[in-house]
Amino acid sequence: MVDLGLLQSKVKNMKLKSIKLRNFRCFENLELDFHKQLTVISGGNASGKSAVLDAVAISVGIFPSSFDGMSNCEIKKKMQDL
Repeated sequence: MVDLGLLQSKVKNMKLKSIKLRNFRCFENLELDFHKQLTVISGGNASGKSAVLDAVAISVGIFPSSFDGMSNCEIKKKMQDL
């Protein structure tokens, strides 16, 4: 499951507030809260940085839902007006 807490007034003004991943790529269960101005995702090789970014991209429609690794997970989005 990919569960996003999003704030938006228009698609171009979207802010990511939080993300919850369950059974997505290398994560059984991950919850991240993002800072309202800037969040840096860093880590060693194969630590899951790209998996977090891919989950966000899939959820906002940048990648197709048939993206590799999606067979056992769900994507859920939470959106609110600013």
